[in-house]
Amino acid sequence: MQLVLEPIDRVASLVKTGLSPFTSLTTMDGSKIWFDALGAVGPLPITAGQRKSGGKSSIKIMGYRQYVTETPAEVRQVISDAGGSPV
Repeated sequence: MQLVLEPIDRVASLVKTGLSPFTSLTTMDGSKIWFDALGAVGPLPITAGQRKSGGKSSIKIMGYRQYVTETPAEVRQVISDAGGSPV
């Protein structure tokens, strides 16, 4: 584990200089999830229950499903803009 004292937006911009596919989406609790778009699978559909909880779409990264507030079209655009291949 590494402890970072800088704000996440500053760290993210530094990481992005060395990892251009690094991007983010918004989780259902409002926080950002940062990931490498080349390893992301999405957008993936969600259930009605997940929609009621605030989710609009999801992605899979490192084998884990992440539910996000962006629409499938927005997820597709974020992944594509970062150099990934949306499904």
